[in-house]
Amino acid sequence: MIKNQNNAFSYLLLILLLSIPNTILSQLVTQEYVKELKKDRRGPYKDIKWFCEDGSIREARDPCPEPMEGVQHARYKDKVQSLADKHNLFLDQILVGTENYKFWDAAHDHSRLKQYQITNFLYDADTHC
Repeated sequence: MIKNQNNAFSYLLLILLLSIPNTILSQLVTQEYVKELKKDRRGPYKDIKWFCEDGSIREARDPCPEPMEGVQHARYKDKVQSLADKHNLFLDQILVGTENYKFWDAAHDHSRLKQYQITNFLYDADTHC
């Protein structure tokens, strides 16, 4: 499964990188950084945390105290998060906790939604090869 995710991640990066002008691309994502992400077993993710309804963030093995609810999911590495925040470039998607309007991304011509669709297509294509 990890190999398939890495392949789909590589394909997504290729498509996204080809859609960005080269001058911007060379400033945003270097080949060395892509290689670094591919070698790292965590890929674009930094860690896993609990995100509690009161806004607190807790360690993976320390869930939100009852009766408070929360969700557990990965966080992006700082540089990956910066690419998303500053350039609307999502190297992979974490949708848990994402508000609908942010995923819809009307301000950027639905770029995030499109990137999500491309990622799903590539994962599916990779698993059926």
